[in-house]
Amino acid sequence: MIQAKQQSSAVEPANFPGAAESHIDRILEKISRLAVPGREYLESYMLHKWRMNHKPSTLKGSLYALSLFLMLYASR
Repeated sequence: MIQAKQQSSAVEPANFPGAAESHIDRILEKISRLAVPGREYLESYMLHKWRMNHKPSTLKGSLYALSLFLMLYASR
């Protein structure tokens, strides 16, 4: 019987769940630092997009666009 070697690298590949979780954690951390109305809804929306398995670049673009919109809305 052949035994698989365990890799002990500190960096996980992007297609493993741990890498995706750290990405959404960073997004949620950025949202928590925003001082805009509707921050809870933005957090909920980004979690929804993450659960729907959107790519990290899509999540990043959505966060950027929506945070700019909410900052504009807050300034009015």
